Amino acid sequence: METRLVTPIDYVEPSADPWPPIFRILAIMTTVFGAFYALIGVGSIRTVWIIRGISGVNVPVTEFNYWSPFISPFIDVLFGLGVISGGAQLLRGQPYEFMIRGLRLIVLVMLFGAVMGIYRNREFLTLPFLMYDIGYSARAVTFPLLGVLILLAHRKAHPRSPLARKPVIQQPLPLLGQ
Repeated sequence: METRLVTPIDYVEPSADPWPPIFRILAIMTTVFGAFYALIGVGSIRTVWIIRGISGVNVPVTEFNYWSPFISPFIDVLFGLGVISGGAQLLRGQPYEFMIRGLRLIVLVMLFGAVMGIYRNREFLTLPFLMYDIGYSARAVTFPLLGVLILLAHRKAHPRSPLARKPVIQQPLPLLGQ
């Protein structure tokens, strides 16, 4: 009878909470998504600026029509930076409420843009255009919706978690008469 050598292997108890690795992955992916979202806005601002220079349209700088094409890309940049900030907060172990709000705003803006695109082009409304618009919108809101649903699932499963707490909004000034 032979004795076999047995090599001891350190046994590590599996983590009882699977959420920290999920949050780390979600925060990194959300930060990358926010960076791309902001870069798309910057690219749109640059494109409008270049097209304006090439077209030779002489619109006075004081008119709204001069600045109005920059509004939507600027909002995209702000939302992208907000989502990056929310992802960074989650990576540092802070509550994820800011990330939920940023992703929800992106979903609402994308869906509003899709509805307005259909409304503006209603005279050209065909089935291929409608399918393209719905497909583009679905592709654009899939990741933000997935992120929001994961975070809301955590909040529902662990309402007392420090990451799930909502920020308490205090009034900056007391109301008169109190």
